[in-house]
Amino acid sequence: MAKDIKSLVSDLKLLQKKLETVIARELPKIGEDLKEQVVERIQDGYGVSKDGGKKAKFNKLKDSTIKSREYKKKKGKLSDNTSPEISNQTETGRMVEDMVVKTSKKGLELTLKPPKDREEVAEHNVQKGRIAYNISGEELKELNNTIQDLADKVVKDILKNS
Repeated sequence: MAKDIKSLVSDLKLLQKKLETVIARELPKIGEDLKEQVVERIQDGYGVSKDGGKKAKFNKLKDSTIKSREYKKKKGKLSDNTSPEISNQTETGRMVEDMVVKTSKKGLELTLKPPKDREEVAEHNVQKGRIAYNISGEELKELNNTIQDLADKVVKDILKNS
């Protein structure tokens, strides 16, 4: 009986190591997929007020902002991913393009790369009710399902090879 318990503990340690290895290997791809979902959501005009929250339409743009964007469109300086009237944080497209995925042993993080003015623009958007860079409950659920599918595959492979 003691041997069975030692064998089980050994198998569980092996499983844990394999899971950690597979998740570490797949985490950058998972992060990039999550980033694409967030960028698409933002470009569709939706934000999320807090991690795990529901997505909601961004607040409408002021008339003065719409006029400014119309001018920029005429000059070819408005992103192709928006129009003058759409509130979707892609006036130039730089901010969503500058979103990066950082991975570590603790998990992954979506962040903006420098320059510093990105933080100021992001804060301005928050003040205007256009909070975009949190992860929705729906996106978290999909992320958890992806990781669970990876874990299930590892367990099945171990059981198949035992």
